[in-house]
Amino acid sequence: MPPVQNEEDSDRARNTPASPIRRLSPLAAAARSRGTNVIPLTIGPPDIPSPDSYIAAPRQFQQPVIAYEASRGKNTLWNNLAAYMNRSLNLSLRSEQFLITIGASEALIFLFMICADPGDEILVFDPAYVNYIRFAATAGVTLRPVLCAPEDGFHLTDTAAIRQKISRRTKALLLCNPNNPTGTVNLVERLKALISLAHEQGSFSYCR
Repeated sequence: MPPVQNEEDSDRARNTPASPIRRLSPLAAAARSRGTNVIPLTIGPPDIPSPDSYIAAPRQFQQPVIAYEASRGKNTLWNNLAAYMNRSLNLSLRSEQFLITIGASEALIFLFMICADPGDEILVFDPAYVNYIRFAATAGVTLRPVLCAPEDGFHLTDTAAIRQKISRRTKALLLCNPNNPTGTVNLVERLKALISLAHEQGSFSYCR
């Protein structure tokens, strides 16, 4: 359920919508308690066994102190991330271009605030992750949806349709690939066209 609003709440708190996922959770729990079979289509908890190495790592930890990691993440992690991205996608990224966060929500709020000022716009491709709405509200940013058609497998639409959504307030394109929630993996040709469009505009960022 949404949090109780108080007169003392900030405008940001009042204007930030509750997470639809969190609002559904108590309703689903109540339905289960009544014996209803509920199939979760929200957070999507994993249902495959975790790798043995993942389970074994904490048991093999030998350091006497568990200390804070560097604020931007462990060197070996972002070095290996850069190497993996460059190897798999034929890119030329540098490790210092990566920032490690504790989760995607934190990273997305950072990106919204870095790419745009309050009142600016970010293009998102619908269907999109429902909590983008909350992150945008927190940052004071407006989301402009670009619809991806189900009959096209929810792939990116043509650049002409995307260009029509761009205004003087547009500061970024946000693309999740594979898409959440559809699972669509966009075609390389359409991704290249989107990147070319971003370079063509020159006045906004594209987050990928």
